[in-house]
This record gives sequence, structure tokens and C-alpha cells, in this order.
Amino acid sequence: MQNMHRWARLVVTTACLVAFGCQGNIDDQLGPHAGSGGTGSGSTGTGSSVGNPGSGGSGSSTGGGSTTGAGGTASGSGGSAACTPLAPVTRRIWRLSAAQWGAAVKDLLGLSAAPNLTSKGSEAQFAFIVDPTMEVDAPMLWDMYQQSQTVLTQIDSTVTTSLAPCSGTTASAQTTCATNFIQTLAAKAYRRPLDSTEVPNLMKVYAQGAMTDYKTGIENMIQAVILSSSFVYRTELGPTTLTADASGNFPNTTLTPYEVASQLSFTLLGSLPDAQLTQAASSGSLSSASGIMTQIDRLFSVPAVQANVTNIILSWLNVNQMFSKVKDTSLFTSLSSSEQNQTAIESDLLTASQDWVNSILWGNGSGKLADLMTSQTVYVNQRLATLYPGLTYANGKAPTSDSTFVAATWPASQGRSGLLTQPAFLWSASDPSVTSIVKRGRLIHDSIVCADPLPGPIDLSTPSAMNVLACKSPTASASDPPLSACNSEVLLSDARMQFQPCQGCHSQMDPYSRVLLNFGPIGNYRTVDEAGNKIDPTVSFVPTSPFAGQSMTGAPAFAQAMVSSGVFAGCAVQQMTSYAVGSQIGTYNTCELNTLRGQNDGTVKGLFESLLVSDFVRARTGGTK
Repeated sequence: MQNMHRWARLVVTTACLVAFGCQGNIDDQLGPHAGSGGTGSGSTGTGSSVGNPGSGGSGSSTGGGSTTGAGGTASGSGGSAACTPLAPVTRRIWRLSAAQWGAAVKDLLGLSAAPNLTSKGSEAQFAFIVDPTMEVDAPMLWDMYQQSQTVLTQIDSTVTTSLAPCSGTTASAQTTCATNFIQTLAAKAYRRPLDSTEVPNLMKVYAQGAMTDYKTGIENMIQAVILSSSFVYRTELGPTTLTADASGNFPNTTLTPYEVASQLSFTLLGSLPDAQLTQAASSGSLSSASGIMTQIDRLFSVPAVQANVTNIILSWLNVNQMFSKVKDTSLFTSLSSSEQNQTAIESDLLTASQDWVNSILWGNGSGKLADLMTSQTVYVNQRLATLYPGLTYANGKAPTSDSTFVAATWPASQGRSGLLTQPAFLWSASDPSVTSIVKRGRLIHDSIVCADPLPGPIDLSTPSAMNVLACKSPTASASDPPLSACNSEVLLSDARMQFQPCQGCHSQMDPYSRVLLNFGPIGNYRTVDEAGNKIDPTVSFVPTSPFAGQSMTGAPAFAQAMVSSGVFAGCAVQQMTSYAVGSQIGTYNTCELNTLRGQNDGTVKGLFESLLVSDFVRARTGGTK
């Protein structure tokens, strides 16, 4: 079904590309899954009375992989439609993402940097969600092996001095040292107590290496551990005491305390459970909501957790995709030739984005989701300050180095507001030399508003389906300009939104990006578009939008509407829940999410607290043998 939805949107998209001159691939690798990527519709939403007035539900159309959520009927009027329960999560094993595997190896062995896998199996390049359906294919396994070889060279000098020191010199004494070492290392790596067979089996690996020397034996075991399925995969199977009935079906269950520890650590830390989490699992305190809440409160004070949650937010907003965007060099004329390295600029923008999110979520920041929409702050170094001029600095001084980032305030005249006008966001959702109303609009529609899934396929076999032959006329005439005369994104958007077959989709997507027209392909402020036309960022929203019937001008008005309506906070709940359970939730008006929305205090920390203590997040359906 998801493939059918993906095909449907590609058919509509192809029609619009042909009829209205849209450039490039609408998908643009926006899929949130660390799986196949691409586009997946999810379920059709039902009317919502919580946090998304007027939309009546939603669904993100981005992302491949599985979708959580039952079907329903979209209600453009919103209001009183009953909520839809989420489909329960099945018992499963869940492969670590490439980044999680690298972070886990780093933390397990105390490395200075995480190994970087370039082969990631079916994992999408700009994945937001780590899809539980991912597997380890042959290229990824070979890459992990090669990385493990590199890791052994990095730890070679520390194996016998700090990792597995041994004062004994006899074979028997060294075997005892090796046994003690691997009992501790493997339990940490596997995130659970070891069974009776695992240490003896690993010691067989040691014995082979020990034929050379003690260090080689230890290194062999380390390599075996970080390549093992118990390290590469998380389990969410419940207690080992579960037994199947006569039909082979297992009863429904909840995660074990050790599985909860892994859920918390890989969600919040992106890596192995730390010592306190492991101890909490061992004591059984992670069996209760109060015990989980205690650990969440502790973890949110850990710098590594704060950094990881910041990166989750940026991944949700698709910021990392800017590294795939090579921009027109004419956009960098304000910089000296030595400063025009786009890779360096993109790295600057990522750092600036991280600093910006950190300033809101942590330290003296409010931690409020709303501030991500309304903040007037930006972080810049010398290069970015030159590229984005007109800023006001607290101490009155612009940065004089590319290695130092300082906070600044946007000029009020530019009409910026929060994440939607941060340069990294705008850069990532734009084409090389134009803004791409389609890409920006779709990203906001799907992932920041969490609006309803877009319509299904359109029959393009009849002539009437392709009756748009001119820029602004539903019928062709000698006086009408040809489509080639649509020399700007705005004119193309006008055509898409006025006439079929593209009106149905684009009237819902395009307005979200047209409020941002004052910001160019790299997030630069402008008053005219790429064709020299004066920009008017005024939009009116269609009845099926959460902002049905409203007219808005510019980013600040739209951002305020996103906050005051609860749409942004409600979508954040949907996206973070999708991240935690590993499946894109396609229905806005779900019973479980509505409960979370009612519990949220408006902070990112509060969102994760209510989410991770929820029963449905820890529940698993039985499955079969």
C-alpha cells in the first residue's frame, strides 16, 4: 500500500514537472526513515480537535519503511471526529543505524572519535527515523569489518595497559584476565546479562589469538563483539520466559528493564546505556514509570544527551540535507574567493544551527518548542556574518574569526522568525539557484505542520487533465504567454495552484513556502525574486489546511499562527514519537498522541518525558515463533 501511495504522488509530481516546469526531483531525499528513503504516505488522518484545528488530522507523506497508525477519513473541517488508536508495535530486533553503531563502538572502547561507516545497508542518506526493518547487507558487513580492523590499530597500545591489563604471565593467569575482561565488555556491548554460552564462545576466539600472544587474543574478542549480532541489533522481545501458545503465537508483553535501558539510551543518547542506566535496569527500577522518569531527568542534564537531542531536532527539520546541495556560485559574491568554499560554509551553518538550538533548549534557554518558531537569534562566525549582513551584536562587535561563533539578532526589516528562516533550513530545502517553492512547501506540509496526506493518483489519459497550456490562463489563446515564459518560481506556483491536475496537491503545499519568498536559495534576504519580480509573501490557505481561510503575510505571521494554534507543538509530538518507535506515524489525530499533547508542558524535555514513560511506547505485540 505504501508503494502505491508513493507511486501515486510520483505520478502527480511528474505531471506537474511536465506541465509547470518544476525542476528537479520533488522527493529530494526527504524521507525520514533510515531505511529505503523515498516517499511513504502513511495512513489517512481523521478529524482532529487537538492541536491542529481545521486540518482534521494529518499524515506525513515523506519517508519509506513502515507506517504506524490505522486508517481513517480525513476531515477538512476538523473538530469532533473520534481519534484513531495507533497500531501496536510488534516484538522485534532492531538494527542500529550506522551512526549508532559508530557511537556505540566509540563509547564501548573509549575511542576519541567514532568509526564512520560509509556502507549503510538500506539506510537512507538523510534519514530521520531509524527503521527497524533495516538489515546488514554484504557491503555493510565488509565495511564494519574494515572499520573494526582500524579500531584495533587505534587501541593497540592500550589493550594491555588500560583495556585488559594483566599482571600474570602464565597462560592460565592470562586466561583468567581475559575471562574477567570479556564478561564486563560483552555485557556492556550487548546491553544485558550474558547467557551461559556467550563467554565460553568468546573465549574460544581468545584462545585462537592467544596462540600468538595475550594482546592478540583480547583484540580478537573485541573484534568479535563489535561485529556480533547482539551488538549490531537491539532486541525488543520482552522476557525470555515468554512461551507461545498452541498456534505459535506469543502473548503481548512489555519491554524488559534492559530493553527499556536501550530504548532510553539509543533514543536520547544515540549510543549504549551508560552505567547508571545499566544499574537501573539491573535493580528493576526501569520496570516502573517513576523509575524511567528518574533516569530521563538525569539524562537530560548530560551534555552528550543534549547534543544528541539537538541533532534529532535538526534531523527532523532536514538540515543535514544541505550537504547535498551545491549552490550557484553567484550567490557568494559578498565573500572573498578564499571564503567561498561551500563545504566550509555548510559546516559553518551546521555549527550555527546547533548553537542556535542549544541556546533555546539548554542552559539559560527556555526549552520551549515555541521558541524554535519565533526566535530572532542567529549564530554566525566571520564568514557567515559577511554572507548574511545587517545583524545586531550584543557587544556591538561582529566576529573577526571563522573559528568563533557569536549570537546576533536579525534586522526586523527582514521579517525572519525561528527555524523557518534559519539559513541552514532554507539552504537545505532549496535548489542551486532558486528557492524551490515545491521542496520547501512539501517539507513544511509533511514534517513541520504534519498535514493530511496528499491525494492519490490522477488520470492523465484524458486531454482535459492537461489543459494548462499557458502561464496564467486555463485555456490557450494566441495572446497567452507559453509555459516557457513562466520565468519565476512564483509564476509557476500560480499556475500549479490555479489549475488541474496539480491544483489539488500544490494548493496545499505551495502556500507554506510562499510566506518564505523573501529568503533565497542560501537563506539570503531579498525583495525581488530570481526573475527580478517584486516579492509579496502573502498567502491564503485552502479549507483543508490547519489554517483554513486565513490570510498571512511573511514568516513572522505564519510562525505565530503555528505556535498559537498548537500545530507546531502537535506535530513535534507526532515526529518525536515516530522517532522513538521507529515508524512514521501518518495520522495526526491518534488517541495516544492526543494524550501526549495534553500532557506536554511545551518543552522538548517534557515532550520526551511524557513520550518515553507512556505505556504504548514500551508495549509490544506477541508475534509468532
